[in-house]
Amino acid sequence: MIRKAVPEDSRRISEIKGISWRTHYLKIVDPKYLFSKIDICEKAKDYYDQIRNGKGIFIVSENAGIIDGYIILKRLDESKAVQIGAIYVEPYFMRNGIGSELLKYCEILTHELEFNKIIVWTFQDNVIGRAFYS
Repeated sequence: MIRKAVPEDSRRISEIKGISWRTHYLKIVDPKYLFSKIDICEKAKDYYDQIRNGKGIFIVSENAGIIDGYIILKRLDESKAVQIGAIYVEPYFMRNGIGSELLKYCEILTHELEFNKIIVWTFQDNVIGRAFYS
């Protein structure tokens, strides 16, 4: 099930971010950053506040009561564009179409909200991410 996130989802969202970054970016990002600067507890608090205050659009994928992926959309100034600030699937659940479902939901939602452009970026060396977006 794809749904809008609620503040109580913030802990799980931050867990997925930390696990995903450490799994996929170990050869791209300095390990010191990955293991000392990504503070899951602090990120959970930050996400809690962002979701509660409507700063960004947080969408989660939930199956059997477990959040297994998420996407965050950020409005860009006053333009009719949004940026995908993050899209991650718990590595254990990857390759099951969850990322594609999140992206489809995002496309429908941005159309409903009358945005006309979705911007995405990823690390040049992020082979998995680049293949997903292609």
